[in-house]
Order: sequence, then structure tokens, then C-alpha cells
Amino acid sequence: MAERVLICGKSGTGKSRAIKNLDPTTTFMIAGDGKGLPFRGWKSQYKTNYLANGRVDIATSNYYKTRDPKLLLMLLKKINDERHEIKTVIIDTLTMVVFGEFIKTIEERGFDKFNSLAKGVWDILDYSGNMRDDLTIFFTSHVETNADENGVQILQAKVPAGKILKDKTSLEELFDIVLYTDVVMGADKPEYYFTTQNNGKNTCKSPEEMFESYRIDNDYQLIIDSIVAYNNYEA
Repeated sequence: MAERVLICGKSGTGKSRAIKNLDPTTTFMIAGDGKGLPFRGWKSQYKTNYLANGRVDIATSNYYKTRDPKLLLMLLKKINDERHEIKTVIIDTLTMVVFGEFIKTIEERGFDKFNSLAKGVWDILDYSGNMRDDLTIFFTSHVETNADENGVQILQAKVPAGKILKDKTSLEELFDIVLYTDVVMGADKPEYYFTTQNNGKNTCKSPEEMFESYRIDNDYQLIIDSIVAYNNYEA
């Protein structure tokens, strides 16, 4: 069973930047937002290669732009079954995968399109949880503020395109680890972190003692190392 982590945060708060310290030879980036990575030299590390017929060469690429849930699911299956050197997958962002699929059917009437959308997202999440044990899958999500049953405003993962996904479940319920971005202004520049525990006004969570502190550096490799240490701990 693969390890899965949900990273939540507003645009520009460090979700994509956290990939910087990962090994690109063992990482596959699925760019649902269709953007590049926010650090110098990323194009020399993350590439989309093409075959003679113009199709993407999945066997040698480690960067792929798509908002198509079916294609994304196919990529995950290819990585799981054929790309055994890949140990980390980034899906950035799941919000835009959902929104992109919604826009494609925006002129269609009826509720069937919402059922299809929900199933597409569910299939991705369900399959990812059954991938190879040596894989870590990072899903990133934008955030929105909603009121809970007591009227308290809660920050949570954003699932656009109708109520069906929100009414039946929440993204956070499907993950053991949900981290939130946190930006602190330093002396002359912003400093980017992830928070690891719920502050009463969001849906952040992680197992007790998995992380050393409430706030950690926004570094996916640090998260992976912490998960491995937690799972292999011997008293």
C-alpha cells in the first residue's frame, strides 16, 4: 500500500516549491495546474520526452501535464506497473484536475456529469491507495473556507464543480496525513513551511510523533523521511 499525503494551501504558498529537494530520477510530476516548477533549473530535471510519432514517451518522462482524470489514472497505473524506479509521485493540483474536467462538460445539462466527475476523482484516490508499497503519492489541493455544523469557519481542501463530492465525503477523510502550507515573513523575505496538526480552524492532521514539530520546512523529502522513520520505529 502506497503512502499518500494531501498538501493544502493557497496559490503561491509553497506547494510546488516543496518538490525541489526530491531526486528527479525517482520522481514523477503530474502537472494538473499545467504550470512549471518554481525553482531555478527545473526544466533540466523534469522533462516530457516524445516518441517519433509525437506521443509522450511515458517510459522516459518524469513530467506530464494533464487535467484528464482518466489519463491521470492511466499514468498512475503505468508508474505502478512499469516504472519501478519511480518512488515519489506529485499530483499538483487535484483541485484543477476536478475543475478542468468540470469545464469540459459545463454546457451539459443534468446530474450525470457530476456523477461521472465524482467517479473519476474517486477512481484516482482509490487506486492510489493500492499502489506499490515503495511509493509515496503527494496530492496537492487549493483551499476554501466553509462553515462547520456549529457555524465555525473552517479552512479545508477545495473540491470544485458541485456538491456531490463534498456531501458524500471530504478529501481529508481519505488521508492519514493532511498538511497545510504556512508562510511566515522573515527579516527580508517570506519563509515557507507546512503545519502538521489541526489548529481548530482547518483540517490538518498527522499521526502523533510522526513529525518533530507543529511547523516543518516545506520539503517533500523531509516528509518522506519522517514517514519512513515513523513506520520503522522500534521502541
